[in-house]
Amino acid sequence: MTVDLPLPRFLLEVVRDRGRAGATSDRLARGYGARPVGELVRVLRERSAQALSPPGVGPLGPFTDACIHLRDAAIPLGESATPPVQDWVRALDFLTTARARSAGFLPRGRLDGLRLRATDDAWAAGAGPEVSGPAEALALAVTGRRARLDDLSGDGAPLLRQRVLAPRR
Repeated sequence: MTVDLPLPRFLLEVVRDRGRAGATSDRLARGYGARPVGELVRVLRERSAQALSPPGVGPLGPFTDACIHLRDAAIPLGESATPPVQDWVRALDFLTTARARSAGFLPRGRLDGLRLRATDDAWAAGAGPEVSGPAEALALAVTGRRARLDDLSGDGAPLLRQRVLAPRR
């Protein structure tokens, strides 16, 4: 949406949905999904050189979205397409910020009291019982994906797994 929808228009759409930005995003995304593929490809090509830095999340918001959603599509298809480790580390740097929590990338409290440590990079963040695993698996778990939970270990892994698997309120 950030490629094709100016911020003032998005805000107007949020007002239309009584301030529920999540409902707005869902509605607009469904609309984009109904557009012909050729049209979507044309818009992406036309704007491919345009740098995106949406308010609230900056450039790492769409970057992290792209990493996560690539795996959302690839894993069920059995595809190995994945960003390189250094991209997952950048995504984790973003996901462990208050900015990511306030933007809805993960619920408040999911990472409370946990230390995350990537086993395929020197990256680590947080304090408490450790959750370790590949950077990709950590990022997917942090954002609520179940696909690679079994790749995580450490004293904090059961708590993170419980938080990811808990029903949303």
